[in-house]
Amino acid sequence: MDTSSHEDIESVDPKFVKFDRCIGCIEEIIISEEFMKIQHNFITKHCIMFDDKEENKLIYTSIFQDYAQLAEKYLEQKLKQMIPNFSMKEFCIELNHQPVLDGEVFDMLRECIDFFSFKAMMVDFKKSQNIDNLLLSGFKISPD
Repeated sequence: MDTSSHEDIESVDPKFVKFDRCIGCIEEIIISEEFMKIQHNFITKHCIMFDDKEENKLIYTSIFQDYAQLAEKYLEQKLKQMIPNFSMKEFCIELNHQPVLDGEVFDMLRECIDFFSFKAMMVDFKKSQNIDNLLLSGFKISPD
């Protein structure tokens, strides 16, 4: 029997294992149809307010805070269902101690905590929907 793999498992930091499990659960949550619908409805409703000008409007801050609160509340609720004794505070501390955070999960988390990532997401979505062109053409935009 190869004991090196068993020793490797024992030497892994339990905090890392817990953090890794949280990330796996977050991945499941953000690709769920329910979360995508919540996110899509929010973005569709609010992206009209955003433009890619350097100057930021005051309303952006309010919309960003609403999005961050919505996403955090939803994630925390689902994570508590999936992971016994889950603590968002502990997770955030661990998240801040990670050296490199690449991937879709971390991009989404950045959109919840970083205003400029959020603004870029809103502007990109608006551009992808050609909302300005549709409004100029006289069409009314309504969420699905």
